[in-house]
Amino acid sequence: TFTIVMPVYNEESIIERTVRDFTGQVLSLFDNAEMLVVDDHSSDNSVGILSRLKQEHPRLQVLTNTLNRGHGPSLLAGIARSKGELVLLMDSDYQIGPEAFSPLLTRYAGFNVVTARRTGRDDGAWRNVASAAANAMLRLAGWSTVHDVNVPFKLFPGNTLRRLANNLPDETLAPSTLLLMAAIKQGIRIDEVDVKHRRRPIGTTSLPGWRFLVFAGRAAREIFSFARQPR
Repeated sequence: TFTIVMPVYNEESIIERTVRDFTGQVLSLFDNAEMLVVDDHSSDNSVGILSRLKQEHPRLQVLTNTLNRGHGPSLLAGIARSKGELVLLMDSDYQIGPEAFSPLLTRYAGFNVVTARRTGRDDGAWRNVASAAANAMLRLAGWSTVHDVNVPFKLFPGNTLRRLANNLPDETLAPSTLLLMAAIKQGIRIDEVDVKHRRRPIGTTSLPGWRFLVFAGRAAREIFSFARQPR
């Protein structure tokens, strides 16, 4: 069985393309598969679009937060509800497309975590610098040799993922990074695969300008607090 877990917040301009392409090109590779979308109380028409798509795609499951809780809690909620023996975590913004999945699947050996490494990343100066700094600090601290720890596109054994997620803070700000760190703590092998990264094709980020800087500072404190915990 296979599950895609994907949080969504105000993505009415791109969510239909994301759902259609990933159900058509990724879910179709498996006989028993589901796409589990967690809408984080969107204020646009994302929920309406997802409700319509659910009628067309029976393997699409939609969870809706009654309050805006943030990306981390939404991702954890989806992980908790997932049923797959194999689970793909991803974002809804189509910056990594469905063609990136097959290279990850090829590297999957049944027990390891396979994570994407974004090539040609163009997310704007602040995001690129913050991501590079986080990667460098974790490598220098001896935590990881992974080059892109906070990439949202990761493939996990399902039971392993659900166990790791149980050890994360409920209101985590950096779930992708903490999940990888939790896997490293437990000695799980991490494999990394280069994938093409696009500029956001349409829509806008939910954390522009100074809001991203505030978020990045809070996330960094959370990561370093987690890193200080015993392995």
